[in-house]
Amino acid sequence: MKRGKIWRGLTSTFALLLTVMLFVTNIALSYSGSINSYLNISTTELVSNSDEDTEYYKSSYGELSDENLELLLIDSYQECVDEQEEGSVLLKNDNNALPLAEDERSVTLFGHASVDPVYKPTSGGASASGDYLITYHDALVNAGFSINEILFTAYENSSTTRVVGMDSIAYGYTEADIGEESIEFYTDEIRESWSDDYNDEAIVLFAREGGEDADLSVCDYEGISQLALHQDEKDLLEMLQSYKEQGIFKKIIVLLNSPWAMETDEINEYDVDAILWIGNPGLRGFEGVANILTGAANPSGKLTDTYAANSLSAPAIIYANGNTQEYANSDEIQAYCTDDDANVSYYTIYAESIYVGYKYYETRYEDVILNRYNADSSVGSSTGDSWNYADEMSYPFGYGLSYTTFEQTLDSVERTDDLITATVTVTNTGTVAGKSVVELYAQKPMRSKTVWRPLPSSLRVSTRPKNWHLVNLKH
Repeated sequence: MKRGKIWRGLTSTFALLLTVMLFVTNIALSYSGSINSYLNISTTELVSNSDEDTEYYKSSYGELSDENLELLLIDSYQECVDEQEEGSVLLKNDNNALPLAEDERSVTLFGHASVDPVYKPTSGGASASGDYLITYHDALVNAGFSINEILFTAYENSSTTRVVGMDSIAYGYTEADIGEESIEFYTDEIRESWSDDYNDEAIVLFAREGGEDADLSVCDYEGISQLALHQDEKDLLEMLQSYKEQGIFKKIIVLLNSPWAMETDEINEYDVDAILWIGNPGLRGFEGVANILTGAANPSGKLTDTYAANSLSAPAIIYANGNTQEYANSDEIQAYCTDDDANVSYYTIYAESIYVGYKYYETRYEDVILNRYNADSSVGSSTGDSWNYADEMSYPFGYGLSYTTFEQTLDSVERTDDLITATVTVTNTGTVAGKSVVELYAQKPMRSKTVWRPLPSSLRVSTRPKNWHLVNLKH
C-alpha cells in the first residue's frame, strides 16, 4: 500500500516536472537568440578558405559604437527633414504669401489637428511618439514662431476625437468623424486671444487619417466623401475670412496633413492665401515644414496623383471600400472562420482595370480632345454638363509650385532598342535657390478603347455624382 502511494507521488511529481520542462523549453527556444547573446554563446561558426573581405556593404560610419550610432541617428533625422522639404507640394501661393517674412512669426494655429497631427499612416510600424518626436508646435517654436497658447491649450483640453477612416461607420459614429471643432467651440474668450496679437497669420491644419482596412468613406455622416471639406472646416474658414476682412489676420495659410488626395476647390472660396500639402511628416518632418514656412527651405515636391475637384467622380469609386460586393455564399465562408470577421464576406471588383487616379482622368481628357468614344458625355461629370477636364481637376498629376521660377529645355532625345535617353537643361530664372523636378511623359499605343456606360439601377450606390462604370472593349 505504501509502495503504491510512493509510486503515485513520484509519477505526479515527474509529470509536473515534465510539464514545467516542456514549457520552459518552448520559452527558451523562442528566446534562444537573446539567451545566447546574454550568455555569449555562438551557435554558428564562420569558416573561410580565403582572405577575401566578404563584408560587401560597409557602413560609412565605421564600426558599431555609441559615437558612430549617434552620428547615424543625426544623419537619419536630417534625412527626414530633407525629405519633407523636398517632398512637400506648394499648391497655392497668392501674392507670394509664402515664405513668411521675419516680422510675420506671431501666429495662431487653427484646426484640432494642430494638437493631434497625423504623423504616420495608420497601417504598420511603430507609432510616432517618444523622445525623438518633434511635434508640430515645437517645430514652429524652434523656428522662431510665437504661438497663441490660449487656443492651442483649448484644443488640447477638448475631447474631440478624429476617427480613422471607415471606422467612423463601423463603430456607429455620427459626429466628429474628421475630428474638427464646431464653430461654437470658439468662445468670446478664445476669439480675444488673437484680436490684438498672434494674428500675423492664421495657419490651419486639416488632417485625414486612414490605413489598411480603414479606407476613407465615400459617404460619411454628412453624406459626403471624407475627402471633402466638412461643415466644421467650412465654418472655421468662413470665420477666418471674416477676421481677415476686418484686418485682424494678414494671411490665411492651409496645411494639408494627409496622404489622401483631398478635395481642395472649396478651400479657395474662403480667401486662403496659400495651400501646402505636407502628407505625413513622421518623427522629424515638421522641422522641414517650419523651414518651408520661413523660407529656410524651398519646396520642390510635385503631386504623384491627381487632385480631383470631386473625389467621387471617377468610375473606380463605385467599388471603393463600403461599396464592395458580398459573396452569395458568405454564410458558408463565415463557417470556416474562427472569428466573426465580416470582411471575408466581401470582394472587390476591379471593373475599371488600370483606369484609376490620373490614368483615368488623363485618358478621358485625351479622348475628349480627340473627340472619340463619347468621352465628352455628361456621364460621370461633376457639373452635370459635358465632361470637361478643367471642371474635374483641382491640381493635375505632376503639379507643384516653388518660391522661384525655372526654365526647362528639352535638348535631345535618343532612343535605342531598350533605352531612351533625354537630355534636359534646367535654369533657375528667379532670385531664390531651389530645386526643380524634370518630368518626362511617354505614351504607349492604346490597345483598347474605353466606353463609359451607366450602371444598372440594381448596382447603384448613393454617391454624389451619377453612378457609372468603365468597360474595356478589346480590339
